[in-house]
Formats: sequence, structure tokens, C-alpha cells
Amino acid sequence: MRIDVKMRAGTALEEPLQVLPQTLRKRVKRISPLITLGKKDRERIGADAMARWFRLELAPGTDVSDFLARLRALDAVETAERAPAPSPDPTPGG
Repeated sequence: MRIDVKMRAGTALEEPLQVLPQTLRKRVKRISPLITLGKKDRERIGADAMARWFRLELAPGTDVSDFLARLRALDAVETAERAPAPSPDPTPGG
């Protein structure tokens, strides 16, 4: 299961996993930024706030509803939702 999370302005983003308590951190298999543009490019297109968005891949067996509730309760988290399912590959000749 994947979760998209937006950190609040002012949250240190260099180590986003560190803002999570250990009980949540141990349920995160992987964390990655949703946008990989550099700061200059984000500023140029007016998307600097996108640097606050991350995708969390949860460890198997994680209670997603409980994880989301605990995540949303953190001061550092502005919003957290289930990530959309990946789109299927287009069928050739369809």
C-alpha cells in the first residue's frame, strides 16, 4: 500500500522519515519525494510547495486505516491519503 503525504510548511524535509515517531517509521518500507525537480526549477514554474509531498510505501501487513489516522494526527503532516493505484499499461492496438 502506498500513501501520499504533504508535510506542513516549515517542516525539515531533508530527512522526512525522521518526523515520524518510531511506531510509524518502522511500518514504512520506502519513502520518496513525489517531485524530483531541483529547487531552481520548482521556483521557476511556481511549484516550490511540491517539495513537501512524499510517497510512503508501507510494509506488508500494515493496518492502513490506523496508520493514516496516526499520520494525520502529527503536527508535521498537513494531509495524508492513499496514493492512487497505478494506471494499467495501454493495450497496443486497442
